[in-house]
Amino acid sequence: MVINIKVNASGNVVEADFNERSSGTSNGCLVENAITYALRAKFNSASRENQKGTITYIFQEKAR
Repeated sequence: MVINIKVNASGNVVEADFNERSSGTSNGCLVENAITYALRAKFNSASRENQKGTITYIFQEKAR
């Protein structure tokens, strides 16, 4: 699952949205969780005001 992100100069993710074209699933629960995780991510600070990128999450089926 791929999430598009925008990171501010402080290293905080300020925007996150689902990249349907690059993702293998569109399961609503997984999308919500991936966006939540992305918004909690922290990166190194930078001199650029905003940077765009992606985060890829791989959710594995739980063993029964």
